[in-house]
Amino acid sequence: MIINLNDMPRFIRFEMEKLGEMIAPKLKKANQYAFWSKPLIFVAALNLFLLLIVLPKQNQSIPLLVFCASAGAFGVALLQESRILRKEIMKFSFSYMMKRIEKSDIVPETVKKRYTALIQNEPVNIFLHFIHFLEEEHGSGKDAY
Repeated sequence: MIINLNDMPRFIRFEMEKLGEMIAPKLKKANQYAFWSKPLIFVAALNLFLLLIVLPKQNQSIPLLVFCASAGAFGVALLQESRILRKEIMKFSFSYMMKRIEKSDIVPETVKKRYTALIQNEPVNIFLHFIHFLEEEHGSGKDAY
């Protein structure tokens, strides 16, 4: 799901940018790990395939095999670390949204409970539910004044 913040109202953009600033360092690290892991895995697998399967009779160098295997293992470790960081980002986003909903003084408790349940039951649509909550909160805030 792609959310274009430029099309969003200012109050939604503010909340999403605030969340984005909090997760930006981990997201940057996760993206870098994922970016570097894929070429490492591919090159290592290709070299190991060539050295072990295609050219088995050639004069093979054990250090080259060890280097290729190590590079592949490092790439897999980076990919795994990237996945772990992404899970942490999702947990943090979930926690932030739940706290933000609970902290709201504008909407009634029934609305808070409804959106809390929606976010807990449908984690795939967490951002959509949060945006709908913010829209409802903003609408309730206008009615109060």
